Amino acid sequence: MTTSRSNAPPETKVSTLLLVAFSRWRVERCFQDQKQEVGLDQWEGRTWQGLRRHLILICVSYLFLARVREKLRGEKTGIDIAVPSGMAKVSNKSSSVKLLAGQRLYQIRKNDFLPQKISLIPNQLKLWIEPSAPVFKGKESLKLNLHFQIVRYGTDRPVDRPGSVYLKSNYYNLKIPDSIRLNKDGKAKTTIEVAPPRSNDRTFEGTVTLHSIMDQSGYNDVQDGLLKVRFTSN
Repeated sequence: MTTSRSNAPPETKVSTLLLVAFSRWRVERCFQDQKQEVGLDQWEGRTWQGLRRHLILICVSYLFLARVREKLRGEKTGIDIAVPSGMAKVSNKSSSVKLLAGQRLYQIRKNDFLPQKISLIPNQLKLWIEPSAPVFKGKESLKLNLHFQIVRYGTDRPVDRPGSVYLKSNYYNLKIPDSIRLNKDGKAKTTIEVAPPRSNDRTFEGTVTLHSIMDQSGYNDVQDGLLKVRFTSN
């Protein structure tokens, strides 16, 4: 359950309180767009006047882009379908298509020829661990630092994007947190505990797969993260 505290007057309408409480994502998305598109985080200077001028230009530029985008795209009449992992088959009245992991259909309508509408999901959830080459020492469990970062697909360019992440694995002797939260920079860090396989386990081949899924709040623009970690023993 999520709760919020407010210092608003008692006569404030519930609808107003809810609007303010749930505006955080829109504000964070605004900062993200301004950083990526119009250079909000690229100012270098020493005076307040220079910073103020930079912010004014950023606001005007962002307003211009928003109005042009609204004018060019018009009314949203289609639906979005994304496949962050796995595979899916999509059909409409005129065609069908098989979507693979990392692909999506953007703003499709019932009569569109679907193969022409396939595009890539633009962002990806990247995972890495420290240490990168873990070693089991006897029967002792290992505590590893697991890092998350949303990046532009095919690059290491970070993307500012908060959200919740669900983590799962194919290994039975692994302790992972129930929930993970990315900060406003699209980053997170957690600790996982990995125990050696049971002595009678003949199926473990030394590799553990970590699969992360992000709650995307309807945006469908982040591919799932997948990390395979090779463990050795002394």
